[in-house]
Amino acid sequence: QDGSIRRKIVEDHRGFEEWESLIHPTAVIAGTSTLGKGSVVFPQVTVSVDTVLGDFVLLYIHSTICNDCRIGSYASVMTGALVSERVTVGDACFLEAGTCVQPRETLIGKPSAEV
Repeated sequence: QDGSIRRKIVEDHRGFEEWESLIHPTAVIAGTSTLGKGSVVFPQVTVSVDTVLGDFVLLYIHSTICNDCRIGSYASVMTGALVSERVTVGDACFLEAGTCVQPRETLIGKPSAEV
């Protein structure tokens, strides 16, 4: 999904600040990367070093985010998608299953003010 449902849930609960992220035990997120609040990380996801993931991000099964990336809030990266190094993905972007984003300074959507 494109993040609109997640955004609506958050907007409907503006006073709530304790959003937890759910990370499957088989997912690997490098220690130098950060994951925003309210995100969901499915099995076999890999996030490489020095990557910043916004709030309420969805990383679906077998997706891979390489080093030095910026993924905007409410973005969805679906099954088997690959985001190569130094890529910026804007807020609420939807990367379909099997998408391969080429490396170095690629911008998808609008850049996020939050990430």
